[in-house]
This record gives sequence, structure tokens and C-alpha cells, in this order.
Amino acid sequence: MNLYFIAHIKSAKAPVEGDTQKWWKYEIKCRISEKHSVVGYRAGKKENVEEAVEKIVASINSRTRGKTSAALRLAHSSPKSISVLSSRT
Repeated sequence: MNLYFIAHIKSAKAPVEGDTQKWWKYEIKCRISEKHSVVGYRAGKKENVEEAVEKIVASINSRTRGKTSAALRLAHSSPKSISVLSSRT
């Protein structure tokens, strides 16, 4: 299971007045923690933005792949084991 996913891609206002490109706001979320999310903006056709954001998500997931199992175990473990694991950081 992938830890990160695309929550949404929505039309957005251009960051600079007079910019004629179509802008999109995207949000990438983590399945186990709301504080681990990414919000960004890209200009272009929606299909191209979706493809770019999918690549970002794939890259994040590939970097966290080894950590995903441990993170999911941690999220579903007892409070005692969470405090023990979190004290190592």
C-alpha cells in the first residue's frame, strides 16, 4: 500500500495578476498523518498537471517504501510501543 496519495487537484487563481495560464492547486496527503501533506500549484493543462503530480507522489512513495511498513505498524500499535519507538528519534 502506498503511504501518500493525491487528495485533489482543483482549479486555482494565478499567483501573479495578468498571468494568462491556467493554474491548478494540488494536495498530496499521507494515509496515517494529516500533518504530513504537500500543497502545491502548477500551471498548464490539467492532464499534464495530473501526470506531474502522479510522478511526485510516486517519488515520495518510493523514498518511503521501506519506512511504510514500519510507519503502518507504528500507527496501529499500542501507546506503550509508540512512546518507545518515538523516543529513538
